[in-house]
Amino acid sequence: MSGTHHHTAGPSYRFGVFDVDPRTGELRKRGVRIRIQEKPLQLLLALLERPGEVVTREELCARLWPGVHVEFDESLNAAVKRLRQTLGDVADPPRFVETVPRRGYRLIVPVERIGIDRRDHHEPAEVGPPPGGLSRRRERLPALAALAAAVVLLAGVAAVVFDRRPEAVPSAVVEHTPADARRVTLAVLPFDDLGSSGDRAYLSDGLTEELITQLGRLLPERLAVVARTSVMRYRGVRRDIREIGTELGATHVLEGSLRADGRRVRIAVRLVDVASGTQVWSDVFDRGLGDALHTQIDVVRAVARSLAADLLPGEPEALARAGSTSGEAYDAYLRGLYALRQGTVTGFALARQEFARALADDPDYTMGLAGLAEVALNEGHYRLRRPADAYDEARTLAERALARDPDLLRARAIAAEAYHLLGDRDAAAHAFGKLRASRGVPSDALVQYAWFLHAEGRTDDALVEIARAHVLDPLSPVVGTARAHLSFEAGRLDEAGVQIAAVLARDPDYPYASYVLGLVSEARGDTTAALAAFERAHELGEGAPKYTLRLGLAYAVAGRLEDARRMLEEVRAAAAREHVPAEDLRRLESSL
Repeated sequence: MSGTHHHTAGPSYRFGVFDVDPRTGELRKRGVRIRIQEKPLQLLLALLERPGEVVTREELCARLWPGVHVEFDESLNAAVKRLRQTLGDVADPPRFVETVPRRGYRLIVPVERIGIDRRDHHEPAEVGPPPGGLSRRRERLPALAALAAAVVLLAGVAAVVFDRRPEAVPSAVVEHTPADARRVTLAVLPFDDLGSSGDRAYLSDGLTEELITQLGRLLPERLAVVARTSVMRYRGVRRDIREIGTELGATHVLEGSLRADGRRVRIAVRLVDVASGTQVWSDVFDRGLGDALHTQIDVVRAVARSLAADLLPGEPEALARAGSTSGEAYDAYLRGLYALRQGTVTGFALARQEFARALADDPDYTMGLAGLAEVALNEGHYRLRRPADAYDEARTLAERALARDPDLLRARAIAAEAYHLLGDRDAAAHAFGKLRASRGVPSDALVQYAWFLHAEGRTDDALVEIARAHVLDPLSPVVGTARAHLSFEAGRLDEAGVQIAAVLARDPDYPYASYVLGLVSEARGDTTAALAAFERAHELGEGAPKYTLRLGLAYAVAGRLEDARRMLEEVRAAAAREHVPAEDLRRLESSL
């Protein structure tokens, strides 16, 4: 790297496994300095200064070639290509640098501003690709006491500070820590159900989701956990762990199996380093079904030890507090969770039944209360009952759970969303603020927070939060579609089009994605494509009023009045069994 360029003083940056020091112009990956050319470095710094925002090609040209008037398109493209090669990134789908067609580029990962340690120190020599994963670098780890001190330092940092200005990006400001105290990204793959009857899927899926939730609470400054939606698509998939880990952007993968026999369950777990494919740790737990919660806590502790990410004080107690001492209640909870994740009307009804059974056995079971609150929230979303009643029940149940466990993020996220949907802006702002300042915020909560910010007129901030959710849950159709929808609402049609196309390429049968594609196509003036997309959403959504209403309006605009009237009759029939907002019905009627 050229030493003639002047690098300005300023804060260092951390994103993913990378650290950048603008003062010295150095880039490190997991603490090891790697080569980066001058133009890609300047490009990276420009993006780091404005994470989540589009930096235009013109701005980048002025930054990389100040005062020079040249045809910069090819040169800028080459600089972006070299930067992606350095970061191990690709254009589609991107992990770090996203192309915004005809506008510029955007950094789509969370960025931390880090204070500069100005003490003199010796640096490792520049190298090419760094060594393998954490297990192959054990000899370079500092003493456990030093690492524990770093953990305490990070844990004592103030919560994320929010600037109310639209252009501001929320950031966590932490002190410089040793390079080995690096961020690890863990993917917990769906546990295999090895039982002969195959009727324990609820137990294996439930254990997977609970591990994701609890591991995500440990120390997110250093341990990121890929969200449930992205990993669940690998259920039953037989592929090389290194390939799966790379697709998910993970440094480590936790996989396991479960075999239930009568009232006992045998759970085998192993932790794998993605870079090397080697096993870091493994164990087998042979317990009674009623001890499933304690098995979960033991696995969390073992994984934390293996990743040198010690549990914070009180964390084991927090895990136990969220659970139940009743094996029957925990079993019913996992059955309810499995039914809830089906996302169907039948699944919601079964989930309500199972969560109620768990609470009948243990009335103070906080996860059971949160589960039932989530059912009520979905019943309102799907108009299975009067939304205001459903959201009010969700709020009440979430508040009961929080009264017993104030740190239960799932309950806080449900409460915040319920406040927002009930029109209690102050309560929603307070709840979302506390949620966002917590450790291990789940991706679905970030999605709801993004919609809240949009409703507040803070669309730029909303786009930053949805980008963070996308990093946590890169393969989720829910997150990806919400991201495209928010881009559409912000008037960024090109971005929305690219984003929704990526979702549909992976999940062509997701009705919400087709719906958003229809909105984007309609805004572009492509009536034919819009109609096809709305028809697809209506078909996949099994006649849900939301999709039926929108298709009816599209038919009316296209002059297909008979088809529009048919949609109107469908909505009127649905109104007899589901809640349909009167204003939506009147809008379709007035279009005819």
